[in-house]
Amino acid sequence: AASADFVLLNTTSAFTGTDTSVTVDGHYTADYINYMAQICISPDDTCNFEMQYTKLGDGTAITTSDYRRTCFFTQANGSTTTTATEKEWNTDHILMNSSVDTVVADDHNYNPSWRGQLWIYNPLDTTGSFKQTFATGSWDGNASANAFAGFYYGYNHGQATTAMTGFKLSTSTGTIDWGQIKLYGLK
Repeated sequence: AASADFVLLNTTSAFTGTDTSVTVDGHYTADYINYMAQICISPDDTCNFEMQYTKLGDGTAITTSDYRRTCFFTQANGSTTTTATEKEWNTDHILMNSSVDTVVADDHNYNPSWRGQLWIYNPLDTTGSFKQTFATGSWDGNASANAFAGFYYGYNHGQATTAMTGFKLSTSTGTIDWGQIKLYGLK
C-alpha cells in the first residue's frame, strides 16, 4: 500500500430505529495516526447531533465538560442565504449542527438528514496533545426546508494524556432511524 492510502477499518450500519446513539470504538491502532469517518445518518425526530470521544476501548463516552468547538456555517432556503460563526466552550459534547437550527427528521424525503466527514487527528497520543477533530457536514433544517453546511473544529482539552479509542454520536431527542458510518485509517 502507498504511504497515503485510506484503509477501511470498520463499517457500522443497520440501526434498529430504537437507538439514541451509535458508538464506533476499538478500531484505532498504532498502524495509523489519522482517521476519517464518513457519516450518513437520519433521526426519526428533530434533534441536535452530538459527538463525544470514547476511551478504554469499551465505548465509554467522555462526558466531562472539557469539549470546545468553533463552527462556520451557511444556511440557505429558496429565498435567502445566511452565514455565521459560533463557538461552544466547556460543554460535554461537540455539537455536529449549528445552534441556529436542529437536524430535521426525515419528513422532506431528504436522505440522509446529516452527512459529512470527521477527520480525527492522533487519537491514541498520551503525551499531552489535544484530541482534535475537524468536521465538514451538511444537514437539513426545520420544517421550512432550510439546508445547512458547516465546518467545525472541536477538541477535548481536559483529556490530553488519555488515549481516545473512538467516538459516539447521539441524538438530543428521538432515535436514529437509519444510517451508516465508515471509518478509515490514513497512513
